[in-house]
Amino acid sequence: MGGIVTLASCSYPDQAEPYGVQTVDRLVIPEHFAFQVCLLEVNETLHIGSQLVAYIQQAPLKDLSISLPIILSLISSCPFWLHRFRGEICHALTARLIVSESLILSLYYNDSANSCAKRRKLINVPSNASKDSAPQIGEVESDHSDSAVTEPPPSQLFHYSYDYTPFRPEPVLKWWVNVAAETRSDSTFVADMPSETVLYDPIEPKHLVSRFKVYHIKEPYDVLARKKVELYFRAPSNPEVFNLSSVVILRSGPDPKRDLSIMSIFEYMNYIWFTRDNSFMNIIISVKTHKVIPLTENLGAFECINNAYRLNQVSEIETRPLNRLIATAAGFYVACFVLGIHDRCDSNLWILSDGTYFSQDFGPCLSGKTSLSIPLLLRKLLQDKWDDFISVCLTSFDMLRFDRKQLIEYSKLMFSQHDPQYVQKQISFRCTPEARSELFELLLSSPNDF
Repeated sequence: MGGIVTLASCSYPDQAEPYGVQTVDRLVIPEHFAFQVCLLEVNETLHIGSQLVAYIQQAPLKDLSISLPIILSLISSCPFWLHRFRGEICHALTARLIVSESLILSLYYNDSANSCAKRRKLINVPSNASKDSAPQIGEVESDHSDSAVTEPPPSQLFHYSYDYTPFRPEPVLKWWVNVAAETRSDSTFVADMPSETVLYDPIEPKHLVSRFKVYHIKEPYDVLARKKVELYFRAPSNPEVFNLSSVVILRSGPDPKRDLSIMSIFEYMNYIWFTRDNSFMNIIISVKTHKVIPLTENLGAFECINNAYRLNQVSEIETRPLNRLIATAAGFYVACFVLGIHDRCDSNLWILSDGTYFSQDFGPCLSGKTSLSIPLLLRKLLQDKWDDFISVCLTSFDMLRFDRKQLIEYSKLMFSQHDPQYVQKQISFRCTPEARSELFELLLSSPNDF
């Protein structure tokens, strides 16, 4: 989008409170946070994992596909004395996998992004067999050369051979890689999916993609290779009609698993703020998140957020979206401060028409220094509300600090590729009274002009 815009209260339709819950009862946890509730139960109750098993069994395919990498990390980090809990998780996940090609595809993406040398063993269950008799993921057939291996090491847990299922995910990953590497001169092209490629939309996995449209993204400040990909499925009532399923940004660059971890921790922070009714003008403090699907070590599909303006395109903002701007910008900067995310650039900062503030690109995190880079453009938009913004930031930080133990454990799970002691040290370092004082000083000295 080009030009300068003004965000007005009438520029977007009336919306419910965040995550579909009205202001009347903050004790009602919305379905949006079901997965966070289940993971908390694993840490805090004696009935270990019962809700998480139920979540795996009953969660919508869309939610389970996004949560799958986290579940795999939980299983691989599960201590040996919780083998029964791990077995229940494996059994529940196997039952979902044997009836869902799109979930197998999500599993294959996870393998590729983690550079697994071995592939998972999934024993194909006959159609007349019951789900209760399905073998657990990680089991190995007795007539194979590696049959002596009954439990792979944690880093290789769940590995199976995709030869045991008629669905072939390999062509799908090759298709993504080829689209990312496409160098044709025309900036936009449309094509039907190859017959040998069975692609399920990674954002809306119930849709089988039949056609796609690719846009080359070329902007002078963009150092990463990107393409916007529209995915279409055939209308059930008329196969000649193609409906838009979703739009993703295909990005080559830094490890997309890092972005996935950051988004997951942001969601947990949103859960903390929601359950503590942390709000500004009846708007719950939150960080805008988006779906991230790591495809390889350096290629990922990112949910495209439409109808957004770059920060430098917004000249002024009216009261209603201004309140949401304060609530979401405060959540964003506090979350970045706690996770040690720096290297913010105003070209990567966006505002939705309702005032929601967000970014889709993140630099290194868990750094050893504390800093906060708030652009002058944001200060100009907030005007005389700057003190309110600082107050909301400090209150939001206090809530994260109060729940720092759970936040640290959750972050260690999300950053499973890092040394857990290092993750704990870096986040603990930013959840102290001294860190709060430093945050306050950084806010007072902001904004920093880029």
